[in-house]
Amino acid sequence: YIYELILDRKNLMASALGLAKTKESKDVREYIRKNADSIVDEIIEDPHPDGKYKRFLRKEGDKVREIFEPSLKDQIIGNAIRNVIIPLIRPREYFHSYAAMKGKGPLMARNAVARCIRKKWARWFRKYDIVGCFKNFPLNLILNVYDHLFKDRKARDLIIEDIKAYQDFLGVDKGIALGQGTSQEWSNLVLTFACYYAKQVIGIKGLFEYMDDFVIIGSSKRELKKKGDDITPKEKKTLSEEEKEYKSKRKQVQEKLM
Repeated sequence: YIYELILDRKNLMASALGLAKTKESKDVREYIRKNADSIVDEIIEDPHPDGKYKRFLRKEGDKVREIFEPSLKDQIIGNAIRNVIIPLIRPREYFHSYAAMKGKGPLMARNAVARCIRKKWARWFRKYDIVGCFKNFPLNLILNVYDHLFKDRKARDLIIEDIKAYQDFLGVDKGIALGQGTSQEWSNLVLTFACYYAKQVIGIKGLFEYMDDFVIIGSSKRELKKKGDDITPKEKKTLSEEEKEYKSKRKQVQEKLM
């Protein structure tokens, strides 16, 4: 049933016209709008991704990301998958995940962190970055999550083709294309399980996720470790001295986030 919804003509047309709106080039926007019917007909006749990509670099803050943009056909297929799958999985995703979500974004993430650090227990914070997150994403992680939520095998096969097209293009056996419409959605969904584990099993009080970046907030260094034994003897010796500086450090952080 999910497979039929993905390849429904109305969904494919909405995906094509929605893709046109995101293009900076006026010529590309007009090309997609003019040829949307023929591209959609081609996808309905042959829904298999063609696996053609264009590589370029994009600077985001202090990071330079390697982007692999699929062909228009593959972008429309990716958007069609996203249009159907995302409304079904969005309610299950971690609340304090802020990337690629309608009504959220970096400003809302910043404000949420600012509200959290005003709480009395919020004495320490740490920032984490998953290095090479998209390049190293195993396909089986996405499929395990999909199988946990859905039973449609044809849709599953289409998703595998969508992801494998990028891997085959590069000659690798892992990774998702940062440039395909579904890549951030799969990342959000899989990292949701990591966030819930950190909250419910490890016991992190404050946890905020944006793409492959995390901020965790707690009342002590020990709380920001999985186990108290993970703290080295040197850390234990200096911990009390560092906690004496807590008030001034917390104030500095608050001022930066205000």
